[in-house]
Order: sequence, then structure tokens, then C-alpha cells
Amino acid sequence: MISRNENMDVRKAVRLGAEYIMLNSVATDSTSLFYGRAGMSICLFEVARFLDDEYIEDHAFTLLQQSLVNERKDMRFDAGLPGIGYALSYLIRNKFVDADFMEVFRNQHDIIVKGFLSQEFSIMNLKELSEWWSLIRYFHYIPDTHVNKKVMELHKSCIAKFRETWKRLKNDDACLDKEMISSLWVNYLKVLSLVDRVNSCKHIKEYLGLLVKGTLKRDIRALHYISDIISKNQESFSLDAAELSLLRYCVRDFLSIDSVNVNNMFSEPFISSQPVQTDILSWFKCRNCKELEGNINKRMEVSPFTAAISFGFSSIILGVISIVNKNDRIVNEILTLL
Repeated sequence: MISRNENMDVRKAVRLGAEYIMLNSVATDSTSLFYGRAGMSICLFEVARFLDDEYIEDHAFTLLQQSLVNERKDMRFDAGLPGIGYALSYLIRNKFVDADFMEVFRNQHDIIVKGFLSQEFSIMNLKELSEWWSLIRYFHYIPDTHVNKKVMELHKSCIAKFRETWKRLKNDDACLDKEMISSLWVNYLKVLSLVDRVNSCKHIKEYLGLLVKGTLKRDIRALHYISDIISKNQESFSLDAAELSLLRYCVRDFLSIDSVNVNNMFSEPFISSQPVQTDILSWFKCRNCKELEGNINKRMEVSPFTAAISFGFSSIILGVISIVNKNDRIVNEILTLL
């Protein structure tokens, strides 16, 4: 595995990746967080700080400006206005740009709030609820008192729909697409772990019961997030011996993350996107940085999508920087969004 004594060579590889991202950012017509310029701007701002490079910083700022003039009223976190707002918030909070969030993003924020408040969550299916639930990430970093009641309504709908799903699984475990349900559950828990207080936990206990029974497969990501939620809300949970044993067994390797250990840092659940996880691990198992640079060159294609954060180059470069800096801030807040 690459030695951290080869930092200068890693810097060369990061620069090569940044040049590729800048080249492809011109070709993309997406301004979103996961697939377009907002996400690429985050990556390039991090690269600019890592390399102390004003040219890359200027390019990152240009991409941010381009993403902020998005006129589409897309309400998805990954592909719409909330993700762009999140990107701006991230850059302000981490002192990459000096700006007042509401001064810059007020009109778009009002569109997000109005769109959120207009939804009828009680009639939505689980997939639709999951898409709206992902917006809690936006409201976590950009609080708005107008949406608090609606957030509670959304959460109650999520709980009711998951309880209904667990009941159906319990009665007829062949009637549902378990992989799809498990994926939605992990995304729900990932966002729920941002919430300070969780007052209703029956659906979580019912899920653990299905695992103990063997109706559902164990998922280390779900169990990690449940463990985190329980640690923050211990008074709300009363687990039996089997449930406690399950949690302890499955999350023991993830309770203390050593940011120097690449295998731990980039294991589930810290990067839930398998292609990204596989790429980072395979790249850093190279014998030297020259081989790493060769791997980067092989990955390069004439496609703006490969430069994006979701499944793309930007997430790889963020992972590289976080390993070299022994800093898990990027991992915890950016890469775990994927």
C-alpha cells in the first residue's frame, strides 16, 4: 500500500484528477450536487486548499456561481436545488467562501420550503417518502422554523410506512423486494442519525426483530446507524438480549474508526456506494504513487459523468485527500451522502 511518505507524488496524482474534473466540468450541463457542478466545486475547493492552488480555487468558485443560477425547481437533494444549497452551506461553514447564505440563496430556499410544505406525505409510497426524507439533510444545515411541523409529519409517515412494510414481511416474507426495501431503510436511517432526538423507535425494534428471526439479511450499514441513533437516544430504547447481541456483534469493528487505517476508513458504512469504495481501496493498494497515477489515467474517459461526486472522480479525489490529511471530516460529511 502507498506510503504517506510519498505525499508529493500523491499531490501530483490529485492535481491530475483535478485537471480532469475541470476539463469535464465544462462539458456537463448539470448543476447538481451529485451529478454536476455543485459537487465538483466542493471537490475543487478541497483540492485547491490541499495544493494551495489559486487557479483551481478560481475554477471551483466559477462552478459554484454557475450552479447557483440554476432556474429549475427540482426538489431532489441529489439532483436539484436542495443539494446546491447544501453545497453552498458546506463551503461557507468550512470557510472556502465568505458569504451570507440567505443573501445568496434566499429565493431558492423559499422555493424549497414552499415545495416541501405543499406535499401530502400520507398518500406517498415508501420510495417517494424516501426522496423527500433526504431533504432533512438540507434542513439540518439550513434550519427553518417554518418546516419543523412538516418534518414531523414526514417522519410519522415514514414510520407508518416502514411499520406496514415490516408487518407484511413478517406475514409473507416473499411478497416484497427486500433489496429495494433494505436500501430505502439504510437511506432513511442515515438521515435519521442526523436528528438529535428520536422519540419513536418501534419501527427500529421491529426491524431488529426481523433480523433476529432471519427474515431479513443483516446489513452492517443499517446496524451502524441504529447503533448511533441508540447511543444518542438511550432513554427511548429498551432492547432485549438478542437485539443487543446482534448490534454488538455486527458493529464492533466500526465503533472506533482509526482514520489512519484505510481499510477501516473506507469500509461500510462510511462509503455506502460500492463502486467508490472499491475504487479507493484498489487505488491505495498500489505499490507506489506512480502506479496510482497510472490507475487514474486508465480511469479517465471523455464523459462529464465520471467527474461527478456520485460514482465519479470527485468522490475519489476527496477520499485521497482525506487519507493523506488523516482527516475524516470529508468522509463523514460528503462521502457518506453517496
